[in-house]
Parts: sequence; structure tokens; C-alpha cells
Amino acid sequence: MVLGRPARSAEAVCDCERESLPSLGQALFLANHPDVWKKIQARDGRIGKILAEHSDDAQRVNTVFLWTLGRPASDAEQQVCLDYLKRSPSARRESRS
Repeated sequence: MVLGRPARSAEAVCDCERESLPSLGQALFLANHPDVWKKIQARDGRIGKILAEHSDDAQRVNTVFLWTLGRPASDAEQQVCLDYLKRSPSARRESRS
């Protein structure tokens, strides 16, 4: 299981001594797994709903931050995201349709 509990170690005295940091395998899974990409691209998924409900990219960025981090984006974070969206191939595809 990629995102489950880490493997038990014979050297660990209790579960609290197990490593809790994300692994390279977990990062690669989240970045590349087809099921993750299907969820991101689903029109009826969370991202699809945000795209449908908000036409302004700044609102979209803040909504994503609220869903994922429980807080709005800082000015610096929002600017980085908006700059990325301007350069993003998916943004260009959306503006043509």
C-alpha cells in the first residue's frame, strides 16, 4: 500500500518511532498515477466544479487553497499560482473553447 502506514521496524519500540515523512514512492504515485490524473481531470470532480463556479483565476486559486490548506492564499502564493496559470497549456486550451 503506497499511502498506508509505514512498514513496521523490528528496531522500533512503538508505532511512534516509525517514520512518518512522505516517501519518494508516495510522491511519484501522487504525481503520476492514472487514477489521480482521472480525478483531477473529471468534470464533475472538485477541480471541475471550481472551474465551473468561478470565472476569475484569483477566486479559483483561493478556493483551491481553502479546500486543501484551510486558508486563503497569501499574496505571494496567489501571484505564483496566477503566473503559472497564465503560462499553463491547459489555460490556453480552456480560453480557446
